Amino acid sequence: KNVTQISNCFMARYISIRMTVPDRSNLDGAYGIYSVVVRFDGNLAHCKSITATHFIDSTMFLYPSANDGDESTIWMPYQGATTPSLVWDMEQDQYISGFEITWRYPPISFMVEYQDVDDLTNWVFV
Repeated sequence: KNVTQISNCFMARYISIRMTVPDRSNLDGAYGIYSVVVRFDGNLAHCKSITATHFIDSTMFLYPSANDGDESTIWMPYQGATTPSLVWDMEQDQYISGFEITWRYPPISFMVEYQDVDDLTNWVFV
């Protein structure tokens, strides 16, 4: 499995993963995420609201697949998307102790950031 683990404590309501450089060895530069688990007393992202900037097909690869807990489903933006992202709404400010991303097609480069609870216009890199 391609798993990225991030161990960093922060408080946030919104968490964003922005893929910035695809790996060309992954099906013509495709991105893909099997799941994201936000850690703190279980998976805080499970069943929370989620939005995506891009998705590849309106009947397959939908963005709720990134946090449905089912590794047989997958979120994928359309091929050639230059900066696809997912944003989780944690519904209230939460202390986050880390999370892990299980990639189907990992990018070469990506950013993880959260919205500053004291300045909602500012996103902070994790």
